[in-house]
Amino acid sequence: LGDISVIGRYSFFKRHTIDATTTVAALFGIKLPTGRTDSKTNDGMEFLDSHMQPGTGSTDFMAGLSFSHAVQRVSLSANLLGVVPTNGKSGDKYHRFGNALNYDLTAKYRVYPGSTGAMGPRLFLALGVNGELRGREKEDGVTITNSGGNTTYLSPGIQVVAAPHWVFEVTYQKAVYHNLYGTQTGEDYKAAGGVTYLF
Repeated sequence: LGDISVIGRYSFFKRHTIDATTTVAALFGIKLPTGRTDSKTNDGMEFLDSHMQPGTGSTDFMAGLSFSHAVQRVSLSANLLGVVPTNGKSGDKYHRFGNALNYDLTAKYRVYPGSTGAMGPRLFLALGVNGELRGREKEDGVTITNSGGNTTYLSPGIQVVAAPHWVFEVTYQKAVYHNLYGTQTGEDYKAAGGVTYLF
């Protein structure tokens, strides 16, 4: 298990019409340093690089905005989430990841049910473009030149809404664009899952 993020969302604007709903919300969160940061190589001689540790060792603060517009069976959402990390210890060194801006634009289509007023669970298929712009990192107070930059992903996904409170989703993210600072190894793909409880 790596670090755990807890994010709260407050909808401060919501507009309903006969066939559409528009919502704007604020996001606030914190990432807790619950993952290990002392994992070593197979021979046990050296600590793994900070990017390969299950956790970051830092408590990070998050804030952002979320916009969504739904018309009948189709919805469009856009999100911005800024992350400000603190210093964390990785192995025997202090490491600070760069400030980050996560962004995404996603379209969703409601596969089930076909009618808007139907009760029960809902199934959505999604396709989005998302990414992360990250500043350079520091190790023991020294800036790491070969760190930071931008990676953009194409992200298909599935979402299940178990009304009235639970949302489950899984997303596959395929990297389609890299603009990394210095010389780095870029991610090819990653998968993400989430569980949301609506108050």
